[in-house]
Amino acid sequence: MGDLVKVTKGMPMFPSDMILVHSDSDDGYCYVETKSLDGESNLKLRRAKTELNTAYGTDRALQTFHGQIECDAPNN
Repeated sequence: MGDLVKVTKGMPMFPSDMILVHSDSDDGYCYVETKSLDGESNLKLRRAKTELNTAYGTDRALQTFHGQIECDAPNN
């Protein structure tokens, strides 16, 4: 079970173990700075799945979000 976290432009820091569900851009893209994780100051491009970005574009819609995430185990 997890939490939904709303991240807005200009937030100084937020958890790194998150999945992008929605972006305000129509194509679902956003840029993330990972300097505190890997020391790199360039922005990383991330994209929400098209189905999620389209279906969950409002706070109200996100309140009804249910899903399951399957991923690989952590690695070195």
